[in-house]
Amino acid sequence: MTWLRRRLLTALLALPGAAAIPAWAGEDGRTYRIFMILWRGETGAEQGFRAQLHASGLKVEYIVRDADQQAERIPAFVEEARGLKVDLVYTWGTTVTVEVAKLLRDIPIVFTVVSWPHKAGLAGPDNLSHRNITGTSHTVPIDLQVRAIQAYRRFERLAVVYNPIEANSIATVQSLRDQAERERFTLIEEAVPLDADGRPRVDDLPNLIARVSLREPQFLFLPPDSFVGAHAEVITREALRRHLPTFSSTEPPLRDADALFGLVAHYSAVGRLAGRKAEEVLKGRPPGEVPIERLSRFSLIVQMRVARQLGFYPPVAMFGYAEVLP
Repeated sequence: MTWLRRRLLTALLALPGAAAIPAWAGEDGRTYRIFMILWRGETGAEQGFRAQLHASGLKVEYIVRDADQQAERIPAFVEEARGLKVDLVYTWGTTVTVEVAKLLRDIPIVFTVVSWPHKAGLAGPDNLSHRNITGTSHTVPIDLQVRAIQAYRRFERLAVVYNPIEANSIATVQSLRDQAERERFTLIEEAVPLDADGRPRVDDLPNLIARVSLREPQFLFLPPDSFVGAHAEVITREALRRHLPTFSSTEPPLRDADALFGLVAHYSAVGRLAGRKAEEVLKGRPPGEVPIERLSRFSLIVQMRVARQLGFYPPVAMFGYAEVLP
């Protein structure tokens, strides 16, 4: 039963004299089809999403497509999902989600790892979409992130590198500017240069970090930016070479690169939360009535390997609540 048919059935049941039949009657035992559109391959979010639906007892078939950071592939994926008449479309990240939301109105969408759903036009003031979409955010509020950096060491100068064509980064940098004004610290901004085709230049990242370090920030902030995340190994390696501690707002640079520490939402937990929303939708609740949420608890992660290389250790009190990686 498609989402539109469920909504029609719900409306019919509301008419006088309608029989009291559950909105998803007869759905027990069926296999649901979920079309997953990823941005840069599998992450812990997909693992958490599948684990949650498996735990729910629902039978699910997954059809996975990866855009490989090429937005021009997304329309074809949407058409494929529509042609397959899937029950739900899962999207990862802001770029994928915003594009899919523009193209798809007749199949429920559940997104995850979207940094700022409100600023992306996916959620209203009531945290509802009032259309065929719901999902989860992985972003920790900026004030909490700044507080986490200050808990490691007080600072006066904070640098941020970002992709100037990615909405997530633009929103994050604006929030950092606002926080800098309130907290009275200097924000050093460096946008990744673009090539002739308007794409960020990967080969200029070492030079960019060199320019940043010359301005003597005390920390380098990595925003929830797909480009920055994809090239975190280069960015954090260059920062480490210049003795510049890196704070990450997302989990991968702490697991797969040389970020020193970060306050993050675990991707697996964010994916599980998205899985619970998918479960609600598959059981008949309209997506527009399922709140768009972020996790209420976050993890402070410290990489001691990087701390030793920098000779820059966290305060003793932090060991009482941080997740410490050897």
